[in-house]
Amino acid sequence: MALTCCARRHTVLFMKSFTAAVERCPDTGLYVGYVPGFAGAHSQGGSLDELKRNLEEVVPMLLEDGEPSLEAQFLGTQTIQVGQAMAKLEPEQQALRGRQNEAQAELKRKVRV
Repeated sequence: MALTCCARRHTVLFMKSFTAAVERCPDTGLYVGYVPGFAGAHSQGGSLDELKRNLEEVVPMLLEDGEPSLEAQFLGTQTIQVGQAMAKLEPEQQALRGRQNEAQAELKRKVRV
C-alpha cells in the first residue's frame, strides 16, 4: 500500500507480532524458540539474537501459505512452588510461616469456643 504525501511516495508496511516462548536445551546449550499454537513456527540458535533472526526468517515463510489458524494464544507465565521443606526456607520465611501457623491455630481455637 502506498500513500502520497507532499509529492513523495511512502510505503507503509504492516507488521504482525508474534510472541515466542524461549527455552535453553540442557543437552546442546542451544536456545530453542517456538510460537505457541503456530504449527511449524520454531527454530533454534546459539544465542538469543541468532534465535530471533531465525524465527524472523521462518515465520514469514510460514505466512506465505496464508494466515495461520492459531491453535493456542500465549498469555504469559506463572511461577509455582511445590513441596518446599521448612528446613530449606530462609530464616525470615521460617519465621513468617511460623507466625502464619500460629495465627491459623489461634483462629481455630476461637472458632471452637
